[in-house]
Amino acid sequence: MDPWPTTSNIDIVPNLTTCIFDSAVALRSPSLLSVLATELYALKFGISFAIDAFFFPLMIETNSLSATQLILKDEVCYAAKGVFVEDIGCLLALVSSCSVRYVPRTANGVDDGTARFSLSQEDLSF
Repeated sequence: MDPWPTTSNIDIVPNLTTCIFDSAVALRSPSLLSVLATELYALKFGISFAIDAFFFPLMIETNSLSATQLILKDEVCYAAKGVFVEDIGCLLALVSSCSVRYVPRTANGVDDGTARFSLSQEDLSF
C-alpha cells in the first residue's frame, strides 16, 4: 500500500544545461477530496504558477493516467472533478506551446522523492 495515498506533486527545478525549469508542488489532500481531484488541483496550481513565472514551453508530466486522459479529452467532464479539468483547459489555452503526458511513477523517482520530502517538512509548508 502506498504510504502517501492522498498526495500529489509537480516539481520545479532549474535544468541549467537545457535552460528549462522542471516544477514541483506537493500537496496534502483534504480527507474529503479524492486522489484524482488532488492531482488535478495540484496540476492547476502548478500550471498557474508556471504561466505566472513565464516558464515556457510548458511540458506537463504526471503519474496520473486518469488526470492525463481527462485533460487531453475534448469532452466536457460532468463529474465534480470537471471544474478542475475545465480550469486546466482554460489555463492551457493561454499557452502557445505546451504538452501533457503520462509518466509512470516508477519512471519518475525524483519527483516522487521530492514530494515525499516536502510533505515530511512542516517548516517548508506555506
